[in-house]
Amino acid sequence: MKKSVNCFSLVRYKPRQAVRVLSLLIILLGFLVQTSIAQTTLHAKQAYIHINAGTKLVAGGDIDLEASSQFDNSGQLTAKGNWTNNSGAGGFVTATNGTTEFSGTTTQAIAGSSPSTFNQLNLLGTGQKTIISDYPVTVNGNLTITDGAVNTLLNNTITGVSPLLVKGNLVLSSGSTLQSNGPGFELRGNLQVDGTMNYGSSGNRNLLFSSSTAQSISGAGTLSVYAMQVSKTAGTLTLSKAIGIDNTLTLTAGNIISTSTNLLTFNNGSTVTGASNTSYVSGPVKKVGNSAFTFPLGSSSQSSNGYHPAAITAPVNTTDAFTAQYFRAGQSDGSNADVTLVNLSNCEYWNVTEPAGTSLVSLSLGWNPSSCDTTTPANMRVAYWNGTSSTWKDQGGINPTGTSATGTITSSAALSAWGDFTLANKANIPS
Repeated sequence: MKKSVNCFSLVRYKPRQAVRVLSLLIILLGFLVQTSIAQTTLHAKQAYIHINAGTKLVAGGDIDLEASSQFDNSGQLTAKGNWTNNSGAGGFVTATNGTTEFSGTTTQAIAGSSPSTFNQLNLLGTGQKTIISDYPVTVNGNLTITDGAVNTLLNNTITGVSPLLVKGNLVLSSGSTLQSNGPGFELRGNLQVDGTMNYGSSGNRNLLFSSSTAQSISGAGTLSVYAMQVSKTAGTLTLSKAIGIDNTLTLTAGNIISTSTNLLTFNNGSTVTGASNTSYVSGPVKKVGNSAFTFPLGSSSQSSNGYHPAAITAPVNTTDAFTAQYFRAGQSDGSNADVTLVNLSNCEYWNVTEPAGTSLVSLSLGWNPSSCDTTTPANMRVAYWNGTSSTWKDQGGINPTGTSATGTITSSAALSAWGDFTLANKANIPS
């Protein structure tokens, strides 16, 4: 049977008034199943508060930590009001193996001038949950949002404040909404979106994936991404749902794995930066819009030199769309080629299509030391497989860059036909 116990018997208070804890040691022992402090506000000043495993503390009002207060939760803390951590340099909020949940039916805020660290953090209930802390907020375990809760990240009141760091998984259940403002989120686990995740109008609103293990994005909900960054020391980021980038994707380290079903789409006006042999997309990429674009393509099957970009010049319309994918294998279309082509690549090819629009654009392909039969850039050519004539057609080669080891070549004219492309050399035909 659950039992309600007044654990603050050392402090005299009346319901709906503040409980002030001054230089006290308060420990909620494991045999106390549930302790409630009703609709009061808990003010802790130079106090140590510990919730043992198996114990649940329900705070009906606000929780204010001041002047070197320490809050250590190994059990469960349920907060119905606001959380403000002003414990200062001498204080801290530790998280061992406990769970903290904010379950109010009115707006709740996680705020303060000191860093707050939680272990498992659950946001539930119908009240909006707002993070407005001027200092970093960290979740050592999972951040779970359920029961229609809304979490709005607004911690951008101080320039340079860190994003909300979630070292476990971020799980957004059906019917719940998560909005990102300010610096956004840093995730070291998986992202599961079964509700709605979107962004507001201010701040970087970045979604940073940083981990040394594999991560994924999944769920049956709606995910709108303003900015995303992949900066992983090891492992890949696998898309198990389709996502779109509205502003910028920054590739620093680690690869993204996509499929035709779980597609990575760059929406009109978006860009990508940082693609290299250490960070690219292994799988198809779609670009919508009327700006020139370099597809950050590669193959995760390569242990090195996996980056093989393809680029298009600017289409005409904002609704035009192109999709590209790199394949680390010899093409199986055929061997017939124009007489102006020799040394057709037998180790790689690209598939480029135009699923929306009729714009004519030029295509550039890139090579690196893992490519085969490359030569002086001026003698490299773009070749296109014409299924009607069963022939690799010479698309010319202009604006060569780099060397025979690493470089790019562009088709001589804008193209109207799309499909499989690969690299070839210019034939030495006597005049």
